[in-house]
This record gives sequence, structure tokens and C-alpha cells, in this order.
Amino acid sequence: MSTDTWLLLVQTTFPNDGKKMRGFVMWLIKSRSALRVQRINYAKAYYLEDGIYTQDDQKILLIQLLESKKEAFEKYMNKNHPSANPEMIYISPSSVEGGYLAWMIST
Repeated sequence: MSTDTWLLLVQTTFPNDGKKMRGFVMWLIKSRSALRVQRINYAKAYYLEDGIYTQDDQKILLIQLLESKKEAFEKYMNKNHPSANPEMIYISPSSVEGGYLAWMIST
């Protein structure tokens, strides 16, 4: 398949704030910036922030989008995500079942 129809999987996190996250996800879907968003609730994150050990509750979002939407997606994330540096980890699958990809693009 051409790159304009190739699927990317993006992992990101969102603060444990359901109302803000729902609006964020709704815009991604309704604008067609993302084809599908899956939420995993209540992940505990551990990290250093400014040298201080930090832990907080987050939600993990797995976002499926077309390669051709990546630039617009990043722009939206950087402008609208509550984090100053939103996590965007891109996973490019080696293959996507053809019927599933066609269904995702056509919906």
C-alpha cells in the first residue's frame, strides 16, 4: 500500500482527567486526525522531573492514524495536549491485515 494509506500506532499518555481526555479524543476522531483511539485506564507513571522522583496516575492512549495525518496530529498534540512535552511514540507495524486497513480507511 502507498504511504498515504499506511497505518501508524501512536502511544501517548494523558492525565487522569476523564472530561478533558474525552474532548481531546472526540476531536481526534471527529476531525479524522485519528482513525481509532483506545484508552487504557489507570496506569501509574514513575519518572524524574527536574531531578525529583515523581509518580502520577495516567491514562494510556493508543491512537491509530494514517501516515499522511502525522504532521497535523503532531501539531494538534503540541497545541492541545495538557503536557508541555506530550509523549508521542510512533510504532510502524511491519504489516496490517488488508481487510482491517481498508475498513478503517472507509469508516
